[in-house]
This record gives sequence, C-alpha cells and structure tokens, in this order.
Amino acid sequence: MVNKSHGFTLIEVLIAVAIIGILAAIAIPSYLQYIIKANRVDAQTTLVDIASKIQRYKVSQGGLSNGSSVIKLTDLGYPALLEIPQNSNKPLYKVELSSVTVEGAWELIAEPKTSTKQEGDGWLCLNHKGEQFWSKGVDACNFSSNSSWN
Repeated sequence: MVNKSHGFTLIEVLIAVAIIGILAAIAIPSYLQYIIKANRVDAQTTLVDIASKIQRYKVSQGGLSNGSSVIKLTDLGYPALLEIPQNSNKPLYKVELSSVTVEGAWELIAEPKTSTKQEGDGWLCLNHKGEQFWSKGVDACNFSSNSSWN
C-alpha cells in the first residue's frame, strides 16, 4: 500500500503568494486613491454647505456686512479655524473664507494640511459666482467659466 501525503508543495505555495502579491500591488494603490478622492468630496460638500449659509446670511441681513466689517466664518456658526473633517483629531483640510466684499463677492478655499494623505492633492475653491476649481497639485485658485472640481 502506497502512503500518499496530503498538502501543498513549495512551488504551489510560492505561486499562491506571488498571485496574492500581484493582486495587492494593484489593489492597494487603487484603494488609496479612492480614499483621497472620498476625502476631497467630503471637503467639497462642506464648501457647498458654507456657501449656502453665506447666501442665507446675505438674504437675511441684506448683505455680507456684520455691522463693522465683512462676515467671517464665525458669523456663520463655524469656528474661526475651520478644519475638515470637523471634530477630528486628524484634520485633512483647512478652510478659509477670503476676498469677502460688502457687495457680495467671496471665495472659499479648502487647503490640504501638510503631513496628511491629502497633501499635494491641490486646493479646492468655490466663489460667489458658483465657479469651482480644483487641479491636482495646484495650490492656488484659478477660476474660469469652465473650471470645475472634476
């Protein structure tokens, strides 16, 4: 009677490890890019929410002045230093409301924080005309009629 052993040979194990390695080399970078894009969309959503509050403030107060100066994030119910995600110990973006005029012009900028996975992903910008701007690796707002967050 022949005693047959059960199990895998070394070659079979090495082939399985190689296949798993190849799949991981493809899947992990793709997953990381998905996470970066999801964080960017979260920041875009926050900018749109702030823009909505700016417009409500403008309608209810008759302009973007709070009496002595133009509005700030604190006038809209946000902290002076707004970071996204809010209430996180590892914020990814710093939000700034700039170029505000009494006549109604404004710009919102979400700047990726350094030493985070969003660093180098580019600024997200939104203005009073509804123009959006984002470009990977660009740290400035270059609005135009055909700029977008895509």
